[in-house]
Amino acid sequence: MPHAAVRGYETVLGLRDESLVAITDTVARYYRGTAEAAPRLARCEIADDRAARRLDTLIDLAVTGGNVSGPEWNELTALLCRTPYAILSPQRTWETLSERLLIEMAVSDGVKWMHRAEAYQRLMAHPVGGAAAIAAAASASADRGAQSMVGTVSVFDSTAAPAAAGLVVDHLNSPLTDRTFAGALLACFRKVGQGHFRSGQLVVISDLLTDLLGGPVTAGTAALAGAILRQLPLGLRQRVPARIWDLVSTRSPAWSVADEITAAVAAATTEAWDDAVLRELVRESVFADVFDQRLYAQFMIYSTPYRVPVARELGAALRRRRHDKDRAVPLVEALRVIGGPAERRDIELLVLDQTLPVAIRDTAASALGHIGGTSHNSFWATALSATRLRYHATAGESEISVLDRLIYAMGMAGADSVLSQVPATPDLPARIRASARWWLSLSPCFRQSART
Repeated sequence: MPHAAVRGYETVLGLRDESLVAITDTVARYYRGTAEAAPRLARCEIADDRAARRLDTLIDLAVTGGNVSGPEWNELTALLCRTPYAILSPQRTWETLSERLLIEMAVSDGVKWMHRAEAYQRLMAHPVGGAAAIAAAASASADRGAQSMVGTVSVFDSTAAPAAAGLVVDHLNSPLTDRTFAGALLACFRKVGQGHFRSGQLVVISDLLTDLLGGPVTAGTAALAGAILRQLPLGLRQRVPARIWDLVSTRSPAWSVADEITAAVAAATTEAWDDAVLRELVRESVFADVFDQRLYAQFMIYSTPYRVPVARELGAALRRRRHDKDRAVPLVEALRVIGGPAERRDIELLVLDQTLPVAIRDTAASALGHIGGTSHNSFWATALSATRLRYHATAGESEISVLDRLIYAMGMAGADSVLSQVPATPDLPARIRASARWWLSLSPCFRQSART
């Protein structure tokens, strides 16, 4: 389908320019399993001299600190794809573009994030600029103070470059933090499926996953590890002990939230209908083994008129099951993308409720970085104080994770008045103080640009 046709749908439906384009490009790249630089939607041909002038203008904006919107990053990288062996002068320009785009991707959200994520995949696949993009992500994933470290490693999932495969294995073997390990694990799912690893690397991955599943792991980690193991070559699958296969094959009893939600949405319409596609998207949003598959299903719902009623029903389901970790966590994760201001209030209450399992509070704190609506500074201060006290009472790593999620959410929300107090709070873990400093040190131009 051509780019112009999707833009036409946006116009007819009254949607924001390039919003359906972003979803189409991003989801298509994920599921078609290509390492090509060019976007999925074919762009209209334009004269070479006009393309060169426009590319020059956009690059100048990016390297001189001007505002570059999501659609402009989309356009810039689409134009670079027209010229596989483009020469940018000075050569450092490739690094500058990659570093800035990676930062903006880390601090953007929703459609704005999709534009930048797709643009970064194009840079990594570019014959000339790819090395600089991979190096920028490698450097960011080695920075303990940086936030969104899952994303700086999982971004390697689409590139077939040997350097990226080596970095992913390194982060599995010797992770800098739990976040870089999670990013590497997520990247492995696509990279194994697309044949990016050498045979020796596959052996290392198989052994690491077998050891991981032999110890205590969350249900989500076990599901993702199982999905990776099932993609390994037959000989390696046969080396996996039967007890491990039993573990990854044992699933929690299925529950009918997808049926509940689609039935409730249907009941609220003026005529009876049965939308099997919506039911499948809701099911995938909540239950898919792989985070990215859940995420893209959530984005697809978000882009439709069903977003508001689905969010309402997800919120109602969460209120009925808020104390049940196995049910609440996937519902909160789905609301992270689909939810609006009304559901945000429910998520805030989960963060503040210290009687809930830490996994629920951790997921809720993460969701506040993305769900619709805003939180008052008084909430951020209260949540930070309560979690800090809980950390001192338990001395648990899990509470450090909740604190880290709160710092991320405050940074995404621009709650700098509360965030600025964190580096000067000596009884907070060093990791948390460093994360706050990272947000406060970011270029205001980049943070503002990421919101457009």
